[in-house]
Order: sequence, then structure tokens, then C-alpha cells
Amino acid sequence: RKLALTSAANACICVRHFLRFLYRTRRIATDLAPAVIGPTLRHMLKRPPERVSWAALKRILGAIDRTKPIGKRDFAIFITAASYGWGAADVLSLRLDDIDWYRNTLSIVRPKTGVRIEVPLRPQVAHALAKYLQTARPTNTGKREVFLRHYAPWGKVPTTTSIESNLRRYAEKAGIPFPPKYSMKVFRCAHIAEQLNRGIPPKVVVEVVGHSDTRSISRYAGINIEQLRCCALPVPK
Repeated sequence: RKLALTSAANACICVRHFLRFLYRTRRIATDLAPAVIGPTLRHMLKRPPERVSWAALKRILGAIDRTKPIGKRDFAIFITAASYGWGAADVLSLRLDDIDWYRNTLSIVRPKTGVRIEVPLRPQVAHALAKYLQTARPTNTGKREVFLRHYAPWGKVPTTTSIESNLRRYAEKAGIPFPPKYSMKVFRCAHIAEQLNRGIPPKVVVEVVGHSDTRSISRYAGINIEQLRCCALPVPK
């Protein structure tokens, strides 16, 4: 059976853990875990991140039915993710107190790192959020999260899975290929690639998306096609 490198590495890790368990519980006399040799994840080349063009993302956003409450909610989620390069967990963690309408700023605490990000409230994001809050968000719930479920019991959207399944459905409606392995990260990838293509300094890009080090976006250089063309060597004749 053929396995991808990551699958083979994970299988070896599981076998090593199991053998180590057998040895520590004295079910076997010798620790056989070191004998299991497999590829190490940190030395493997990572696949390029998911890439969907800006034009395709606009078509996906255009396929959302914004006459319905869930459509207004999903559009606000996706336009926020696309505008700032935030992940699903970042957007879903947004609270009512994080929107400062007077200063025109938006701030969140990234669940992954605990870092607070404050960014300007862009007009298209402000319009989508205001439309959702005024006409679609469930009322009298006592919840401070911006994005809620639209069925009882009322509460924060529980997982990113439901949002990503909706994204996949909108992509299918728009006629955009959207493989199952793709996720909300397509917005982050598209945003970072677009900013790098425009010549925005990496330090500014990482501050907006919530990373702590400019080296963390180095993997996205692989999808910066225009700048990669400058690195290409001439084909020998």
C-alpha cells in the first residue's frame, strides 16, 4: 500500500508510541520503539498552501444569497476573512465589543497565539457587519459573540467545520473547483499573496494576519507567482 510521506510518518509515530507503551507496562522485555524508522515531519517539504485566485473568491462571495439571514452571516464572515487574511477561528472569535464604530477599528485576540490584533475597519467589512447585525443576527440572545447559530439553542457558531461546508457549497454554486482538502485558509493565502504582490512590506502583512514573525509567511512565497518569475533562470538553448 502506497502512503503519502505525512501518512507514513504518522503511522510510524503511532507504532513507536504503542511499542513504548508495551515496554513501559512490561509486556515486552525490550524497547523496540527506536527500531521503527520513518520519515520525520520537520524534514519533509511542505506542500504549497491552498491557492484560490481573487477572481474566484469574488465569484464565491457573489454566489451567497444575501437575502437570507444565514447568507448575510456567511458573507460577513467570508469578507472579513478575505479582507484581513484571518482564519475561521479568528473571525468566529469576534465579539461585539471588538468593533469600534467611532474609531473605525476592529480588534480580536487570536485563539491560537493569544495576540491581540487591531486593524482599520474597512468599508466593505463595516457594511457587511452592519447589515448582518441590524437585519439578520438573532436578537435577545444575551450573547456577545458577533456570529451566532441561526437555530436554537442560540450561541456562537460552534466549529469551523459548518462554515467551511457552507463555503464549499457556495464554491460549487459559483462553479469554482474546491477540493475537500481546501478550507477557510484560502482567504489567508489569497490575502497574503495579494499583499506581497502589491509590494506591501512583510512586517505589515504579518501584523495584519496576526503572525509574530516575518519568517512565518515565507511558505506563502511559493504562491507569489509574479515575484517568482523574477527568480526564474533562462532556459539554456
